[in-house]
Amino acid sequence: MSRYENWLRRRVDPDTPPESQQDPRARKVLGELMEGVRLGGLFQNKLVRQFADGTTIIAQFDGTTPMVQVIAPAENLAPVNPAVASLWIPRGFVFVPGNASAPRGWGLPVRQLPDDHDWPFGAQNLAPGLDVARWTAGCPSAQVLLTADDTTHDPDTRNQRLPIGYDAKEWRASMTWKPQAASWHVVRPTFDGFAWTPDVRGARVTLWRAVTAGVGKPTMALPFGGYYDDAQVFATLSNQYGADDAHWPLDYATIAVRADKDGYRGAYAESRYANGTAQQLAAGLTLTGDAVQIDVGVAGGITTATERPVKDWIRCGNVFWHPDDPALPTLTWDG
Repeated sequence: MSRYENWLRRRVDPDTPPESQQDPRARKVLGELMEGVRLGGLFQNKLVRQFADGTTIIAQFDGTTPMVQVIAPAENLAPVNPAVASLWIPRGFVFVPGNASAPRGWGLPVRQLPDDHDWPFGAQNLAPGLDVARWTAGCPSAQVLLTADDTTHDPDTRNQRLPIGYDAKEWRASMTWKPQAASWHVVRPTFDGFAWTPDVRGARVTLWRAVTAGVGKPTMALPFGGYYDDAQVFATLSNQYGADDAHWPLDYATIAVRADKDGYRGAYAESRYANGTAQQLAAGLTLTGDAVQIDVGVAGGITTATERPVKDWIRCGNVFWHPDDPALPTLTWDG
């Protein structure tokens, strides 16, 4: 892999000593990135590498300027293993079951149980299961997943915090499929009850209820389980680096890169206040349409809220499936 020898822009990390900013490995990583740009005919690209000593190097090309950022490991912190991700990889076949009375299936919102006093944070609501009576006919996110994966719901690694400065998409790509179950089975969505951050769970639950009451949209949901916790990371970054995201790590420095940390592009809105009210946060959630997913975050005196459409539970791309049985055809969306 060639070393990049031409002019580049260095983005300074405030917590990294000046001598570390000149890490010679930075040009090596940038060379790898620029070679990918050249060979792939790309207009822009980004590459994140973490080394055994804990140093992280981020190389980025925006179409005109090659940039690198060196982030030294924090003192007294063990190096983070990128293979331990807080994201779930859905693997299998996605489809929408239905019948004559509900040809478009059953989706959000989840129906509240009559004796439910912890709506929507009760365990029976965070994992409503396959009973169609718990779902609403003809509504968004009616997909189910046919899978042989034993860890179709949030993995235990969901309890690990996403380290600031790491690209969630790369973490997702680094994960391997868990051992398969004895048979295929069907699962429906689960939802994030903020349990993976127990120190601020109570504050987030209270804030979510207040924000959603102020938004006034009839179909709202908690974030799906197993996905990037955007609002909490947004709050943590704001508390750690300040309100000006120009000083944040490159992987979080614009709303565009924060919006697609799971590798998906789509509508996204975020709102943030220092010691703000739920009404102020709700006013910043500006997506049109009623079917939305709202997340909230709390860090220090910072409160945040994010909003996404909930048209699909699993936003997947077309792939080829080659059956072991030669009598079966290769399957794709195109047949």
